[in-house]
Amino acid sequence: MALIDTGASATCIDGQAAEQAGLTIVDTGPLISATDEEIVPIFAARLDMLGFPGWNASRAYGTNLAMQDLIALIGRDVLMDSVLIYNGPDGSFSIAQ
Repeated sequence: MALIDTGASATCIDGQAAEQAGLTIVDTGPLISATDEEIVPIFAARLDMLGFPGWNASRAYGTNLAMQDLIALIGRDVLMDSVLIYNGPDGSFSIAQ
């Protein structure tokens, strides 16, 4: 499960899932949320979802997303090269690169 979050400036990945997938830590940095700030590992990742274009997330911040039943949170750093259209009345969306 992944969440598209247009309010997030950075893409995040569940740290445990990233480690299990063998992703490379490329850096560490501050992850700032509404309630906290912490230094976390930053992974090089590629996000591929069935039926959607894939994205390179060269700086995906590792954090605990499992408690929200998520593997990734897709932020504006990855979405900036895409067009996202949300159709509120029928609850659908489309993404194009």
